[in-house]
Amino acid sequence: MAALGLVSSSRRAYVLCLLVACTLLASYDLCCAADPSSVPVMEDQFVYGVTVWDGLSYSSGLVPEQIDEVHVIAGSDNVFAPFDTKVYFWPITGEYMADWASKQSLVEGVLEVLRDGRIARSIPLETYTLMYPEGFNSPNVEVLVGDEAISAYEEYRRAVSDFNESADRYKQALADYNATIAEMFRQLREEGRTFAREEIPTPPPEPEPPSYYVQSVRKAFIVNLPHGQYTIRVRQEDQIVPGSTKKLFVFEPRRSGLSFVVRPEDTYTVPLRSDSREHTLYLSEASPIYIQLFDVKEYNAYHYTRMMHPASPTAGLGMQNEFVWVISSPQRTDMRIKVYEGDRVVSEIDQKQYFVVQTEGTALGYRIIEWDPVATETIGTQPTFRAFELRLSPGEYRLQAVSTSGEPISGGERVLKQVRGIGRLWWTALIPLFAGICVYAVRRYRIGVARFDAVRLPEGSEGNITLES
Repeated sequence: MAALGLVSSSRRAYVLCLLVACTLLASYDLCCAADPSSVPVMEDQFVYGVTVWDGLSYSSGLVPEQIDEVHVIAGSDNVFAPFDTKVYFWPITGEYMADWASKQSLVEGVLEVLRDGRIARSIPLETYTLMYPEGFNSPNVEVLVGDEAISAYEEYRRAVSDFNESADRYKQALADYNATIAEMFRQLREEGRTFAREEIPTPPPEPEPPSYYVQSVRKAFIVNLPHGQYTIRVRQEDQIVPGSTKKLFVFEPRRSGLSFVVRPEDTYTVPLRSDSREHTLYLSEASPIYIQLFDVKEYNAYHYTRMMHPASPTAGLGMQNEFVWVISSPQRTDMRIKVYEGDRVVSEIDQKQYFVVQTEGTALGYRIIEWDPVATETIGTQPTFRAFELRLSPGEYRLQAVSTSGEPISGGERVLKQVRGIGRLWWTALIPLFAGICVYAVRRYRIGVARFDAVRLPEGSEGNITLES
Protein backbone atom coordinates (compact mmCIF):
# COMPACT_ATOMS: atom_id res chain seq x y z
CA MET A 1 0.00 0.00 0.00
CA ALA A 2 3.00 2.32 0.38
CA ALA A 3 3.49 2.16 -3.38
CA LEU A 4 -0.12 3.07 -3.93
CA GLY A 5 0.28 6.09 -1.69
CA LEU A 6 2.57 7.71 -4.30
CA VAL A 7 -0.26 7.98 -6.89
CA SER A 8 -3.47 9.94 -6.83
CA SER A 9 -6.65 8.71 -5.14
CA SER A 10 -8.42 8.05 -8.47
CA ARG A 11 -5.51 6.01 -9.83
CA ARG A 12 -5.28 4.15 -6.53
CA ALA A 13 -8.95 3.12 -6.78
CA TYR A 14 -8.44 2.07 -10.40
CA VAL A 15 -5.47 -0.15 -9.52
CA LEU A 16 -7.35 -1.76 -6.61
CA CYS A 17 -10.34 -2.56 -8.83
CA LEU A 18 -8.01 -4.10 -11.42
CA LEU A 19 -6.32 -6.31 -8.81
CA VAL A 20 -9.67 -7.50 -7.45
CA ALA A 21 -10.93 -8.30 -10.96
CA CYS A 22 -7.79 -10.31 -11.78
CA THR A 23 -8.10 -12.24 -8.53
CA LEU A 24 -11.74 -13.11 -9.21
CA LEU A 25 -10.95 -14.25 -12.76
CA ALA A 26 -8.09 -16.46 -11.55
CA SER A 27 -10.32 -17.98 -8.86
CA TYR A 28 -13.03 -18.69 -11.44
CA ASP A 29 -10.57 -20.41 -13.76
CA LEU A 30 -9.24 -22.56 -10.92
CA CYS A 31 -12.73 -23.55 -9.86
CA CYS A 32 -13.66 -24.53 -13.42
CA ALA A 33 -10.46 -26.53 -13.83
CA ALA A 34 -11.00 -28.35 -10.54
CA ASP A 35 -14.70 -29.04 -11.13
CA PRO A 36 -14.96 -32.88 -11.21
CA SER A 37 -18.39 -32.70 -12.80
CA SER A 38 -17.03 -31.12 -15.98
CA VAL A 39 -17.69 -33.18 -19.09
CA PRO A 40 -14.33 -34.55 -20.32
CA VAL A 41 -13.17 -33.85 -23.84
CA MET A 42 -13.47 -36.97 -26.03
CA GLU A 43 -11.59 -37.71 -29.20
CA ASP A 44 -11.66 -40.54 -31.71
CA GLN A 45 -8.56 -42.71 -31.35
CA PHE A 46 -7.00 -46.02 -32.24
CA VAL A 47 -6.54 -48.05 -29.04
CA TYR A 48 -5.47 -51.52 -27.97
CA GLY A 49 -7.93 -53.24 -25.68
CA VAL A 50 -5.58 -55.62 -23.86
CA THR A 51 -6.29 -58.71 -21.79
CA VAL A 52 -2.98 -59.72 -20.23
CA TRP A 53 -1.79 -62.63 -18.13
CA ASP A 54 -0.95 -61.22 -14.67
CA GLY A 55 0.78 -64.33 -13.32
CA LEU A 56 -2.34 -66.00 -11.91
CA SER A 57 -5.27 -64.94 -14.08
CA TYR A 58 -6.18 -62.39 -16.76
CA SER A 59 -6.66 -58.63 -16.34
CA SER A 60 -8.07 -56.16 -18.85
CA GLY A 61 -6.90 -52.66 -19.72
CA LEU A 62 -6.68 -49.93 -22.33
CA VAL A 63 -3.67 -48.58 -24.25
CA PRO A 64 -4.58 -45.20 -25.83
CA GLU A 65 -2.49 -43.16 -28.28
CA GLN A 66 -1.01 -41.09 -25.45
CA ILE A 67 0.71 -44.19 -23.96
CA ASP A 68 3.63 -45.35 -26.10
CA GLU A 69 4.58 -48.59 -24.32
CA VAL A 70 2.95 -51.91 -23.43
CA HIS A 71 4.21 -54.51 -20.93
CA VAL A 72 3.40 -58.25 -20.87
CA ILE A 73 4.81 -61.38 -19.22
CA ALA A 74 6.99 -63.61 -21.40
CA GLY A 75 5.72 -66.99 -22.55
CA SER A 76 2.02 -66.24 -21.93
CA ASP A 77 -0.94 -65.70 -24.26
CA ASN A 78 -2.00 -62.04 -24.26
CA VAL A 79 -4.93 -60.54 -26.15
CA PHE A 80 -4.50 -57.31 -28.14
CA ALA A 81 -7.79 -56.10 -29.63
CA PRO A 82 -7.45 -53.14 -32.06
CA PHE A 83 -10.37 -50.69 -31.91
CA ASP A 84 -11.45 -47.25 -32.99
CA THR A 85 -13.28 -45.66 -30.07
CA LYS A 86 -13.76 -42.44 -28.13
CA VAL A 87 -11.11 -41.75 -25.49
CA TYR A 88 -11.03 -39.20 -22.68
CA PHE A 89 -8.82 -38.46 -19.67
CA TRP A 90 -10.44 -38.80 -16.25
CA PRO A 91 -8.52 -36.63 -13.74
CA ILE A 92 -10.14 -38.19 -10.67
CA THR A 93 -8.34 -41.50 -11.26
CA GLY A 94 -5.55 -40.04 -13.40
CA GLU A 95 -6.02 -42.41 -16.34
CA TYR A 96 -7.44 -42.57 -19.83
CA MET A 97 -10.80 -44.24 -20.41
CA ALA A 98 -12.83 -45.34 -23.43
CA ASP A 99 -16.51 -44.76 -24.08
CA TRP A 100 -17.14 -48.19 -25.56
CA ALA A 101 -20.90 -47.71 -25.59
CA SER A 102 -20.76 -44.80 -28.03
CA LYS A 103 -18.19 -46.27 -30.42
CA GLN A 104 -16.36 -49.58 -30.74
CA SER A 105 -15.15 -50.51 -34.21
CA LEU A 106 -12.73 -53.38 -34.77
CA VAL A 107 -9.75 -52.37 -36.90
CA GLU A 108 -8.85 -55.02 -39.46
CA GLY A 109 -5.19 -55.67 -40.22
CA VAL A 110 -2.07 -57.59 -39.22
CA LEU A 111 0.00 -56.99 -36.10
CA GLU A 112 3.68 -56.65 -37.01
CA VAL A 113 6.21 -57.39 -34.25
CA LEU A 114 9.62 -55.77 -34.86
CA ARG A 115 12.90 -56.47 -33.10
CA ASP A 116 16.04 -54.48 -33.85
CA GLY A 117 14.19 -52.76 -36.69
CA ARG A 118 13.25 -55.97 -38.51
CA ILE A 119 9.89 -57.75 -38.64
CA ALA A 120 10.19 -60.77 -36.35
CA ARG A 121 6.58 -61.93 -36.56
CA SER A 122 3.28 -61.05 -38.26
CA ILE A 123 0.20 -61.96 -36.23
CA PRO A 124 -3.24 -62.09 -37.92
CA LEU A 125 -6.56 -61.41 -36.24
CA GLU A 126 -7.89 -64.61 -34.69
CA THR A 127 -11.17 -65.72 -33.21
CA TYR A 128 -10.72 -66.30 -29.49
CA THR A 129 -12.58 -66.70 -26.23
CA LEU A 130 -11.80 -66.99 -22.51
CA MET A 131 -12.97 -70.13 -20.73
CA TYR A 132 -13.30 -70.36 -16.93
CA PRO A 133 -13.34 -74.12 -16.18
CA GLU A 134 -14.23 -73.61 -12.49
CA GLY A 135 -16.67 -70.73 -12.89
CA PHE A 136 -16.41 -67.01 -13.64
CA ASN A 137 -15.10 -66.11 -10.16
CA SER A 138 -12.27 -68.62 -10.35
CA PRO A 139 -8.75 -67.37 -11.21
CA ASN A 140 -8.29 -70.37 -13.50
CA VAL A 141 -8.72 -69.02 -17.07
CA GLU A 142 -7.81 -70.46 -20.47
CA VAL A 143 -7.46 -68.70 -23.84
CA LEU A 144 -9.04 -70.71 -26.66
CA VAL A 145 -8.35 -69.81 -30.30
CA GLY A 146 -9.96 -70.61 -33.63
CA ASP A 147 -12.27 -73.60 -34.05
CA GLU A 148 -11.63 -74.64 -30.46
CA ALA A 149 -13.00 -71.29 -29.24
CA ILE A 150 -16.08 -71.52 -31.45
CA SER A 151 -16.91 -75.10 -30.44
CA ALA A 152 -16.39 -74.34 -26.72
CA TYR A 153 -18.71 -71.34 -26.89
CA GLU A 154 -21.38 -73.28 -28.79
CA GLU A 155 -21.19 -76.11 -26.27
CA TYR A 156 -21.56 -73.62 -23.42
CA ARG A 157 -24.60 -72.02 -25.09
CA ARG A 158 -26.20 -75.46 -25.42
CA ALA A 159 -25.48 -76.18 -21.76
CA VAL A 160 -27.10 -72.89 -20.74
CA SER A 161 -30.09 -73.56 -22.99
CA ASP A 162 -30.51 -77.07 -21.53
CA PHE A 163 -30.32 -75.61 -18.02
CA ASN A 164 -32.96 -72.99 -18.81
CA GLU A 165 -35.30 -75.68 -20.15
CA SER A 166 -34.63 -77.82 -17.06
CA ALA A 167 -35.29 -74.81 -14.85
CA ASP A 168 -38.67 -74.24 -16.54
CA ARG A 169 -39.62 -77.89 -16.05
CA TYR A 170 -38.45 -77.69 -12.45
CA LYS A 171 -40.65 -74.66 -11.76
CA GLN A 172 -43.69 -76.48 -13.15
CA ALA A 173 -42.86 -79.68 -11.25
CA LEU A 174 -42.34 -77.69 -8.04
CA ALA A 175 -45.69 -75.96 -8.50
CA ASP A 176 -47.40 -79.35 -8.99
CA TYR A 177 -45.62 -80.73 -5.93
CA ASN A 178 -46.70 -77.78 -3.78
CA ALA A 179 -50.28 -78.11 -5.00
CA THR A 180 -50.28 -81.85 -4.15
CA ILE A 181 -48.90 -81.22 -0.67
CA ALA A 182 -51.44 -78.43 -0.09
CA GLU A 183 -54.28 -80.77 -1.12
CA MET A 184 -52.98 -83.50 1.22
CA PHE A 185 -52.90 -81.01 4.10
CA ARG A 186 -56.46 -79.95 3.26
CA GLN A 187 -57.68 -83.53 3.33
CA LEU A 188 -55.83 -84.14 6.57
CA ARG A 189 -57.30 -81.03 8.17
CA GLU A 190 -60.88 -81.19 6.87
CA GLU A 191 -61.49 -84.91 6.33
CA GLY A 192 -59.08 -86.41 8.82
CA ARG A 193 -57.51 -88.59 6.17
CA THR A 194 -54.05 -90.02 6.83
CA PHE A 195 -51.45 -90.94 4.24
CA ALA A 196 -48.89 -93.72 4.12
CA ARG A 197 -45.25 -92.83 3.68
CA GLU A 198 -45.18 -94.10 0.11
CA GLU A 199 -48.13 -91.85 -0.77
CA ILE A 200 -46.21 -88.68 0.10
CA PRO A 201 -44.46 -87.39 -3.06
CA THR A 202 -40.82 -86.36 -3.07
CA PRO A 203 -39.89 -82.86 -4.15
CA PRO A 204 -38.47 -82.55 -7.68
CA PRO A 205 -34.64 -82.32 -7.94
CA GLU A 206 -33.35 -78.81 -8.66
CA PRO A 207 -31.25 -78.63 -11.86
CA GLU A 208 -27.61 -77.65 -11.63
CA PRO A 209 -26.38 -74.73 -13.76
CA PRO A 210 -23.19 -75.14 -15.82
CA SER A 211 -20.17 -75.19 -13.51
CA TYR A 212 -17.99 -73.39 -16.04
CA TYR A 213 -18.23 -70.18 -18.08
CA VAL A 214 -17.21 -69.33 -21.65
CA GLN A 215 -17.02 -65.74 -22.87
CA SER A 216 -18.60 -64.78 -26.18
CA VAL A 217 -16.36 -65.24 -29.22
CA ARG A 218 -14.40 -62.18 -30.40
CA LYS A 219 -11.46 -61.27 -32.65
CA ALA A 220 -8.02 -60.04 -31.59
CA PHE A 221 -4.27 -60.56 -31.93
CA ILE A 222 -2.93 -63.32 -29.64
CA VAL A 223 0.60 -62.27 -28.59
CA ASN A 224 2.99 -64.77 -27.00
CA LEU A 225 6.66 -63.74 -27.14
CA PRO A 226 9.96 -64.54 -25.38
CA HIS A 227 11.72 -62.09 -23.10
CA GLY A 228 12.92 -58.92 -24.84
CA GLN A 229 12.04 -55.46 -26.16
CA TYR A 230 9.97 -55.14 -29.32
CA THR A 231 7.96 -52.66 -31.37
CA ILE A 232 4.42 -53.44 -32.50
CA ARG A 233 2.21 -51.82 -35.14
CA VAL A 234 -0.92 -52.65 -37.13
CA ARG A 235 -0.57 -52.77 -40.91
CA GLN A 236 -3.47 -52.41 -43.32
CA GLU A 237 -2.24 -53.41 -46.78
CA ASP A 238 0.52 -50.88 -47.56
CA GLN A 239 0.09 -48.48 -44.66
CA ILE A 240 0.52 -48.40 -40.88
CA VAL A 241 -2.56 -47.53 -38.83
CA PRO A 242 -1.90 -44.15 -37.12
CA GLY A 243 -1.47 -44.47 -33.37
CA SER A 244 -0.80 -48.23 -33.46
CA THR A 245 3.00 -48.12 -33.08
CA LYS A 246 4.05 -48.95 -29.51
CA LYS A 247 7.08 -50.19 -27.62
CA LEU A 248 6.46 -53.68 -26.27
CA PHE A 249 8.38 -54.83 -23.18
CA VAL A 250 8.17 -58.58 -22.61
CA PHE A 251 9.56 -59.37 -19.15
CA GLU A 252 10.06 -62.52 -17.12
CA PRO A 253 10.33 -63.28 -13.38
CA ARG A 254 13.66 -62.84 -11.65
CA ARG A 255 13.10 -65.80 -9.32
CA SER A 256 10.40 -68.04 -7.85
CA GLY A 257 9.51 -68.93 -4.31
CA LEU A 258 6.84 -70.02 -1.87
CA SER A 259 4.63 -67.56 -0.01
CA PHE A 260 3.54 -68.15 3.60
CA VAL A 261 0.23 -66.44 4.35
CA VAL A 262 -0.03 -66.45 8.15
CA ARG A 263 -3.35 -65.88 9.91
CA PRO A 264 -3.11 -65.54 13.70
CA GLU A 265 -6.38 -66.64 15.28
CA ASP A 266 -6.92 -63.34 17.09
CA THR A 267 -6.38 -61.32 13.86
CA TYR A 268 -7.69 -63.80 11.30
CA THR A 269 -9.03 -61.10 8.96
CA VAL A 270 -5.62 -59.33 8.78
CA PRO A 271 -3.19 -61.98 7.47
CA LEU A 272 0.58 -61.59 7.32
CA ARG A 273 2.41 -62.51 4.12
CA SER A 274 6.00 -63.71 3.82
CA ASP A 275 7.24 -64.16 0.24
CA SER A 276 10.97 -64.70 0.83
CA ARG A 277 12.96 -67.12 2.94
CA GLU A 278 14.90 -64.12 4.30
CA HIS A 279 11.80 -63.06 6.26
CA THR A 280 11.49 -63.88 9.95
CA LEU A 281 8.02 -64.34 11.40
CA TYR A 282 7.48 -62.79 14.84
CA LEU A 283 4.24 -63.91 16.44
CA SER A 284 2.62 -63.69 19.84
CA GLU A 285 2.13 -66.74 22.01
CA ALA A 286 -1.43 -65.70 22.77
CA SER A 287 -3.17 -67.72 20.04
CA PRO A 288 -2.56 -70.42 17.42
CA ILE A 289 -1.69 -69.49 13.85
CA TYR A 290 -2.94 -70.82 10.51
CA ILE A 291 -0.60 -70.97 7.50
CA GLN A 292 -1.51 -71.16 3.81
CA LEU A 293 1.04 -71.79 1.04
CA PHE A 294 1.11 -70.23 -2.46
CA ASP A 295 3.62 -70.25 -5.31
CA VAL A 296 5.03 -66.78 -6.00
CA LYS A 297 7.24 -65.15 -8.63
CA GLU A 298 9.27 -61.97 -8.35
CA TYR A 299 8.91 -59.40 -11.15
CA ASN A 300 10.35 -55.99 -11.82
CA ALA A 301 7.90 -53.60 -10.13
CA TYR A 302 7.96 -51.03 -12.93
CA HIS A 303 7.11 -53.51 -15.68
CA TYR A 304 4.44 -55.24 -13.60
CA THR A 305 2.76 -52.00 -12.50
CA ARG A 306 2.74 -50.65 -16.06
CA MET A 307 1.19 -53.92 -17.23
CA MET A 308 -1.59 -53.77 -14.63
CA HIS A 309 -2.34 -50.06 -15.21
CA PRO A 310 -1.63 -49.43 -18.91
CA ALA A 311 -3.96 -46.40 -19.16
CA SER A 312 -2.28 -44.44 -16.35
CA PRO A 313 0.58 -42.15 -17.50
CA THR A 314 2.20 -42.15 -14.04
CA ALA A 315 1.92 -45.85 -13.16
CA GLY A 316 5.24 -47.36 -12.08
CA LEU A 317 7.23 -44.12 -12.09
CA GLY A 318 10.27 -44.38 -9.80
CA MET A 319 9.93 -48.18 -9.49
CA GLN A 320 12.45 -49.20 -12.15
CA ASN A 321 14.85 -50.71 -9.59
CA GLU A 322 12.23 -52.30 -7.34
CA PHE A 323 10.79 -55.83 -7.40
CA VAL A 324 7.44 -57.25 -6.36
CA TRP A 325 6.33 -60.77 -5.43
CA VAL A 326 3.19 -61.97 -7.19
CA ILE A 327 1.10 -65.02 -6.27
CA SER A 328 1.23 -67.35 -9.26
CA SER A 329 -0.90 -70.35 -8.24
CA PRO A 330 -3.99 -71.25 -6.25
CA GLN A 331 -3.40 -72.41 -2.70
CA ARG A 332 -1.06 -75.40 -2.57
CA THR A 333 -2.71 -78.45 -1.03
CA ASP A 334 -0.03 -81.03 -1.87
CA MET A 335 2.45 -80.13 0.88
CA ARG A 336 3.20 -80.62 4.56
CA ILE A 337 5.09 -78.46 7.03
CA LYS A 338 7.89 -79.75 9.24
CA VAL A 339 8.62 -77.77 12.40
CA TYR A 340 12.23 -77.81 13.62
CA GLU A 341 13.58 -76.67 16.98
CA GLY A 342 17.28 -76.55 16.35
CA ASP A 343 18.02 -79.70 14.33
CA ARG A 344 15.20 -81.68 15.88
CA VAL A 345 11.83 -82.18 14.19
CA VAL A 346 9.19 -81.39 16.81
CA SER A 347 6.12 -81.93 14.60
CA GLU A 348 4.85 -82.58 11.07
CA ILE A 349 1.61 -80.85 10.19
CA ASP A 350 -0.96 -81.70 7.53
CA GLN A 351 -3.51 -79.27 6.11
CA LYS A 352 -7.03 -79.35 7.49
CA GLN A 353 -10.26 -77.55 6.77
CA TYR A 354 -11.57 -74.97 9.22
CA PHE A 355 -14.77 -73.08 9.81
CA VAL A 356 -15.15 -69.58 11.26
CA VAL A 357 -18.04 -69.41 13.73
CA GLN A 358 -19.36 -65.89 14.24
CA THR A 359 -20.28 -64.79 17.77
CA GLU A 360 -24.02 -64.92 18.40
CA GLY A 361 -25.78 -61.65 19.09
CA THR A 362 -24.77 -58.13 18.13
CA ALA A 363 -21.25 -58.26 19.59
CA LEU A 364 -18.31 -58.73 17.24
CA GLY A 365 -16.12 -61.81 17.49
CA TYR A 366 -15.54 -65.29 16.12
CA ARG A 367 -14.08 -68.71 16.84
CA ILE A 368 -12.11 -70.95 14.47
CA ILE A 369 -12.96 -74.65 14.70
CA GLU A 370 -12.01 -77.67 12.63
CA TRP A 371 -14.67 -78.26 9.99
CA ASP A 372 -16.78 -81.38 10.40
CA PRO A 373 -19.68 -81.95 7.97
CA VAL A 374 -21.73 -83.77 10.63
CA ALA A 375 -20.97 -81.51 13.62
CA THR A 376 -23.80 -79.39 15.00
CA GLU A 377 -22.06 -76.08 14.37
CA THR A 378 -20.98 -76.88 10.80
CA ILE A 379 -23.74 -79.11 9.46
CA GLY A 380 -25.01 -77.93 6.07
CA THR A 381 -22.09 -75.52 5.59
CA GLN A 382 -18.88 -75.41 3.58
CA PRO A 383 -15.41 -74.98 5.13
CA THR A 384 -14.23 -71.38 5.37
CA PHE A 385 -10.59 -72.09 4.55
CA ARG A 386 -7.88 -74.75 4.46
CA ALA A 387 -4.60 -74.26 6.35
CA PHE A 388 -1.89 -75.67 8.62
CA GLU A 389 -2.61 -75.06 12.30
CA LEU A 390 0.43 -74.36 14.54
CA ARG A 391 0.31 -74.28 18.32
CA LEU A 392 3.80 -73.61 19.63
CA SER A 393 5.30 -72.61 22.95
CA PRO A 394 7.53 -69.50 23.05
CA GLY A 395 10.86 -70.05 21.33
CA GLU A 396 12.58 -70.05 17.96
CA TYR A 397 11.58 -72.54 15.28
CA ARG A 398 12.30 -73.29 11.65
CA LEU A 399 9.42 -74.13 9.30
CA GLN A 400 10.10 -76.21 6.20
CA ALA A 401 7.50 -76.94 3.53
CA VAL A 402 7.95 -80.42 2.09
CA SER A 403 6.22 -82.43 -0.62
CA THR A 404 4.05 -85.42 0.20
CA SER A 405 7.13 -87.60 -0.36
CA GLY A 406 9.14 -85.57 2.16
CA GLU A 407 11.35 -83.58 -0.25
CA PRO A 408 12.04 -79.96 0.85
CA ILE A 409 10.40 -77.31 -1.34
CA SER A 410 12.73 -74.62 -2.72
CA GLY A 411 12.03 -71.30 -1.00
CA GLY A 412 9.77 -73.01 1.56
CA GLU A 413 11.86 -72.30 4.67
CA ARG A 414 11.01 -69.69 7.32
CA VAL A 415 12.25 -68.77 10.78
CA LEU A 416 9.43 -68.40 13.30
CA LYS A 417 9.92 -66.72 16.66
CA GLN A 418 7.16 -66.94 19.23
CA VAL A 419 7.69 -64.03 21.63
CA ARG A 420 6.55 -63.86 25.22
CA GLY A 421 4.33 -61.14 26.60
CA ILE A 422 5.94 -58.84 29.17
CA GLY A 423 3.28 -59.72 31.78
CA ARG A 424 3.85 -58.13 35.17
CA LEU A 425 7.15 -56.62 34.09
CA TRP A 426 5.44 -53.92 32.02
CA TRP A 427 6.75 -51.27 34.40
CA THR A 428 10.34 -51.96 33.28
CA ALA A 429 9.52 -50.14 30.05
CA LEU A 430 9.21 -46.94 32.12
CA ILE A 431 12.79 -47.13 33.48
CA PRO A 432 14.32 -45.14 30.56
CA LEU A 433 11.64 -42.48 31.04
CA PHE A 434 12.36 -42.12 34.77
CA ALA A 435 16.11 -42.09 34.09
CA GLY A 436 15.67 -39.34 31.53
CA ILE A 437 13.60 -37.26 33.94
CA CYS A 438 16.27 -37.64 36.65
CA VAL A 439 19.09 -36.65 34.28
CA TYR A 440 17.08 -33.65 33.09
CA ALA A 441 16.36 -32.54 36.68
CA VAL A 442 20.03 -32.85 37.73
CA ARG A 443 21.23 -30.90 34.68
CA ARG A 444 18.69 -28.12 35.26
CA TYR A 445 19.73 -27.92 38.90
CA ARG A 446 23.44 -27.64 37.99
CA ILE A 447 22.73 -24.99 35.36
CA GLY A 448 20.74 -22.98 37.91
CA VAL A 449 23.55 -23.16 40.45
CA ALA A 450 26.12 -22.06 37.88
CA ARG A 451 24.00 -19.08 36.86
CA PHE A 452 23.53 -18.03 40.50
CA ASP A 453 27.29 -18.15 41.10
CA ALA A 454 27.91 -16.06 38.00
CA VAL A 455 25.66 -13.16 39.11
CA ARG A 456 26.30 -13.29 42.87
CA LEU A 457 28.01 -10.14 44.24
CA PRO A 458 31.22 -10.42 46.26
CA GLU A 459 30.86 -10.17 50.03
CA GLY A 460 30.97 -6.54 51.36
CA SER A 461 30.26 -4.98 47.96
CA GLU A 462 26.63 -4.06 48.65
CA GLY A 463 27.48 -0.55 49.91
CA ASN A 464 29.79 0.26 46.98
CA ILE A 465 27.09 0.20 44.31
CA THR A 466 26.46 3.64 42.73
CA LEU A 467 23.89 4.59 40.18
CA GLU A 468 24.85 6.89 37.32
CA SER A 469 22.30 9.40 36.17
